[in-house]
Amino acid sequence: GWLNDPNGMVYYDGEYHLFFQHNPFGWNWGNMTWGHAVSPDMVHWKELGDAIHPDELGTIFSGSAVVDADNVSGFQTRRQGSGQAGKDKPIVCFYTTAGGQNKWSEGQPYAQCIAYSNDRGRSWTKYDGNPIVGHIRGGNRDPKVIWHEPTQRWVMVLYVEQNAMDFFTSTDLKEWTFTSRLESFHECPELFELPVGGDANHSRWVIYGAHGKYFLGDFDGETFTPDEEAIDFNRGNCFYASQTFNHTPDGRRVQMAWGRINTPGMPFNQSMLFPVELGLKTTKEGIRMIANPIAEIASLHGKLHDESDLALDGDCAVDGPAGDLFHIRAVLDVGEAEAVGLTIRGVPVTYDAAKGELSCQDRSAGMPARDGKVRLELLVDRNSIEIFANEGEVYMPMGVSLADHEPPIGLFSKGGKAAVESLEVVELESIWGR
Repeated sequence: GWLNDPNGMVYYDGEYHLFFQHNPFGWNWGNMTWGHAVSPDMVHWKELGDAIHPDELGTIFSGSAVVDADNVSGFQTRRQGSGQAGKDKPIVCFYTTAGGQNKWSEGQPYAQCIAYSNDRGRSWTKYDGNPIVGHIRGGNRDPKVIWHEPTQRWVMVLYVEQNAMDFFTSTDLKEWTFTSRLESFHECPELFELPVGGDANHSRWVIYGAHGKYFLGDFDGETFTPDEEAIDFNRGNCFYASQTFNHTPDGRRVQMAWGRINTPGMPFNQSMLFPVELGLKTTKEGIRMIANPIAEIASLHGKLHDESDLALDGDCAVDGPAGDLFHIRAVLDVGEAEAVGLTIRGVPVTYDAAKGELSCQDRSAGMPARDGKVRLELLVDRNSIEIFANEGEVYMPMGVSLADHEPPIGLFSKGGKAAVESLEVVELESIWGR
């Protein structure tokens, strides 16, 4: 069936949970239901079947999930025959219902609801007090809930209309109090704090919407105050509605996005992009968010093809790599060339030295070479090339039509000589191979 927004991304008891917008009955969007998969490493996934189904309040739109470690909600099941709570902490999902008459919405289409699990996400119970937030105005959807440690409260950020987000707080995950509104972005809000350059004493808060544009700023648990204008994060053609995992065991901020890429001829339609680790880095333009592939992708690595110190003048095939799934790292010395790059199964990824610009198909991003060199990292799937440049300063996920092409990997320079300082091409195994 159909897949779109990642939902309810959360870690609990050795498993990463990924829910997603799903049409169980067709290849196109519709019948919105939360599909569900789990993974030990964010790379190898096991589907558990649909988790949250449409009801009298409507179909199930996007949202988030948290682990209620202190049972402030009271959802944790009691052990049979005892007054003690059960072993497993509740996983609490927050989602939008998209239609239906009820006392809260007064006939309006959207409201916010809860479902919870006491068995590590294997079964789900809808809260009998739903909806927890009734219709407000406009879009009114996609609740993202986080724990705010300084104020010891839960925070919800909710898309409400056009380019505006509302903030709410709660102590029990069921009763929510409005605190502020931020003119910002469209749909699918995300909110988190990141250290700058890994410095725990210097951090900024990040808020973004579905397209990936973001604000950096201060957040006091009630109000977000941006530092500057919105900043572009994603420079590709298929990225949308990303979310990050709550409660990761190592504190990393890992993001996954919907890859808006049709898959004709397949029983499924659309996909998730590779998980990436987010960070903040100080650049010439100021503090910026960066993205790099998570280290766990190495678990898919197969045969390595390693080249270095190659002269490059025109087109050059890379001998050895086979198949259509690759993890590529390259450092290209621009030299005298007007442009250098890689060709991936017939699709060029080009650095224009004169413009200081990286491009693939119809997308481009400004990117200065460093000491005359360009650093590229690419993840090649069957219908996408995810491009990371200069240690994650440029993130360009591209949905592409990758035809059979021999050789699958090539190098090129235009308008002069260049050099390949280093090139690693690793053949990737399927995530479904284990």
